[in-house]
Amino acid sequence: MSLLKHLPIPLVLSVSCLPWRPSPEAPEAAPSPVYRWVYVQGGPDGHSIFSEHGDELLSGVGYWGDRVDGYRVFQDTASGRWGYLNAKFQIAIPPQFDSADDFSHAHAVVRQHGRCTLINTEGKPIGGYHDYCQILDENMFYFEDLQATSTRPHATLQTRGAIKHIPSSEARARYCGAGHFLLQTRNGFEVYDTATNRSRYTFQAYEGDAGCQEGVVWHSTREESGRVKTFLRLDGSQPIQTSPLAELCWMQDREGNNRLFTVHGELYCEASYDGASLTFRDARSGEAVSWLLKTGGDTPANIQTGEPQAPFTSRTNDTTLICGRDNKLGQHGCIDTSGRVQIAFKYSGISTLNEAFLSIYTTTLDSPTPVVGLFNTSTREVTLQPSCSSILDGGQGRTICLRLDGGCSYIDPQTFEVRADKYALCGMYTAGLTEVVLEDGRFSVLGLDGEPVSQRGIRADTVLIIDAPSRLEP
Repeated sequence: MSLLKHLPIPLVLSVSCLPWRPSPEAPEAAPSPVYRWVYVQGGPDGHSIFSEHGDELLSGVGYWGDRVDGYRVFQDTASGRWGYLNAKFQIAIPPQFDSADDFSHAHAVVRQHGRCTLINTEGKPIGGYHDYCQILDENMFYFEDLQATSTRPHATLQTRGAIKHIPSSEARARYCGAGHFLLQTRNGFEVYDTATNRSRYTFQAYEGDAGCQEGVVWHSTREESGRVKTFLRLDGSQPIQTSPLAELCWMQDREGNNRLFTVHGELYCEASYDGASLTFRDARSGEAVSWLLKTGGDTPANIQTGEPQAPFTSRTNDTTLICGRDNKLGQHGCIDTSGRVQIAFKYSGISTLNEAFLSIYTTTLDSPTPVVGLFNTSTREVTLQPSCSSILDGGQGRTICLRLDGGCSYIDPQTFEVRADKYALCGMYTAGLTEVVLEDGRFSVLGLDGEPVSQRGIRADTVLIIDAPSRLEP
């Protein structure tokens, strides 16, 4: 039935005509404040994170980790679950996991109900749940699943969505790069190629000493002279002419001295180094890596993991320097990859700070006790710092003096003089800022010129610098 039939007639519409006026524009919202650092304060229900302006970004945080691949793992105090924060210290992936690892190659390993899986940066699971998960690179993931019928786990490799079976190994398979795995069998070791699903070659290793990394496989054999370490390519050819990691390595000669050799076993430098602690800048990633040459060892070991590493090189100010102690002279110095002495072996100690400076210890006529100083790798000049017990890298070309009278100060990068400002703790510079702890326990934030850019005396548990200025999101 039509509604029009029930309307009163006549129907009159009254319209008022008014002059048009533009509607007033809504005022633009003021941009949210930019914050360059955050500070953390503890409470009975966990930590709260605030921007430099005092705006609360997050509360109830029990733990937070370092920023890796743009994300920080954190734990929610109330639920005990784990999630991830973004660079702004805002929740990127809500806490929902029993445990969580740092991101690597845009993926992270998380665990729920006793099993693990991978997630992407959106928090979505990839590859199902397993007993063991490992990220090899951005497109390759390794999984293991226990089987009721065998004591050895079932291992699979997922590459770009395709799944491949990995033969059983007596120990966990080790990834050697380029789709190759090192497997331990009952009869020795084999290098397995997942592209052809075949073993490339097999070998025996003295006392099970074998490993691989980034295209290099090594194993030990027992000879009359003692333990000998051999480096191989992934296809088993020997000797190695080039290596993705480096051209030089530390090996032990027949007299038991640690010397510098080429990767195919030829003596590269007559000088012998023993027990040297080395810090290098990785030529591939640009990151500083700490190495320790163990007494009686065959290869350097990464201090962070303690695992043996393949041969290495490093660059300092566009010059590859290898620093250590000469056993014959009993002094420290540095050589280049040609074996030429670049920094004379006359120092009590030497270590890399950054691309521009080395930290050296030397003796003077006035003080038989070693004095710390800065060695400029460009000018080869030494600036002694008698007020410092040691010098540390401060980030972004800055250096930190640990003072003999306690506390720390920053060294002026122009004059190389120790600044008068004294702090209880000094942080590393990031994005032009660093956090320091004042002698009364409060925090302050400094700029590259060493001057405070914040109110002096922030009362907090800690202060963290944001890598890039951020705005509060509504």
